[in-house]
Amino acid sequence: MGVLTAAHCDDAQTYYQTLDLTYPVTFIAARHGDRRDVQWHTTSHYEYPQFYDGDSYRTVSFGISRASQSVGDFVCHRGKATNYSCGELVSKTYVPSYEGACPGVDECYPVWMKVSGPNLKCFPGDSGGPWFFGTHALGIYKGQASTGTDAAGCDFAFYMAIDYIDGLDVALLTN
Repeated sequence: MGVLTAAHCDDAQTYYQTLDLTYPVTFIAARHGDRRDVQWHTTSHYEYPQFYDGDSYRTVSFGISRASQSVGDFVCHRGKATNYSCGELVSKTYVPSYEGACPGVDECYPVWMKVSGPNLKCFPGDSGGPWFFGTHALGIYKGQASTGTDAAGCDFAFYMAIDYIDGLDVALLTN
């Protein structure tokens, strides 16, 4: 078992089993490049297959692969800066183009999942958080175009599909 976050986040992380119970984590590996932005940590404690959505903990039932996600899907995320919000998957071929978006390559691959919508909130600090639908894992938050933490300040956000964690040898059931 392990804890996932975005590779562009700090390697020094803390695992929150609950808001009051935390554990230090050990950095194991990271993949940050043309189609991945993920790092994996372990702890000396059992990490539950769940994530915090802002109100409660959700147990992950399974992951939905990039191929099984569709433009028009309703998707949600939990971010440290903006808490919980949802939007519509508007592209499965988004290419981040800001400097340093995909280190080690000239250009990111067109595989990033782009989300927008009138109720979507996004802001720096949300990186590494989960994207999900119900108890189904969809991906890991990578970035956004935003000017504030409320929905009016969020143009769009994007994430790495959950099946791209395969470079870390992390087991996850997908359909």
